[in-house]
Amino acid sequence: MNHITAIRWSAAIATELGSHCTRLEVAGSIRRQRPECADIDIVCIPKVDRQPDLLGSEVGRRNYVLEWARAYEAKGIGQVTGPGEQAPHIISGGAKEGKQLIVQLRKVQLDIWFASELNFASRLLCRTGSREHNIWFATRLTERNLHWFPYEGIVTLDSLRAAKINPHDRGAADRAVEERLILPVGTEADLYGYAGLELIAPRYRELAWLNHHIDSGLA
Repeated sequence: MNHITAIRWSAAIATELGSHCTRLEVAGSIRRQRPECADIDIVCIPKVDRQPDLLGSEVGRRNYVLEWARAYEAKGIGQVTGPGEQAPHIISGGAKEGKQLIVQLRKVQLDIWFASELNFASRLLCRTGSREHNIWFATRLTERNLHWFPYEGIVTLDSLRAAKINPHDRGAADRAVEERLILPVGTEADLYGYAGLELIAPRYRELAWLNHHIDSGLA
């Protein structure tokens, strides 16, 4: 889909999901203002109802975005109303709450990424991309004795070594969160600050621009 169509559709989806979230941002190639966009990426903090037991431990929870997706699928099963449309269905993430929920809408795929206030900025940066930007950003942090867990945030390599965590091991990000090693971040600007940079606007997060304007020393 072209960018204008992507903007229109993503705005409609954001409006639809807005009442089910406490925070929501459109990410991906739409946020980078690419002329052509393959799908719609959204990072959100869903509204949830937590169900505690008598001791206060969580024994269940309702994620309202996940419930919306399940209802959308149930309502649209088997329905194809026009050329180029698909029957709406959940591609993955519908069985239980996780980090991601992928939903096939009638004309476009919707990728929803669940976040919290602690990791929202990092997940938004990651899911905005581009892929080449993310690799470049992670490399720049490594040169500064830092490591980026894209879905959780930034840690110092020293703190990982002290906690005996190999950042490339499975589950390393979760362990870093449990050990409270993630550095404080409120916005994407904070993430770039750890890399020694000012905030880079999403439309510039492409390798060619980064190589020319930053790695060349021109900016």
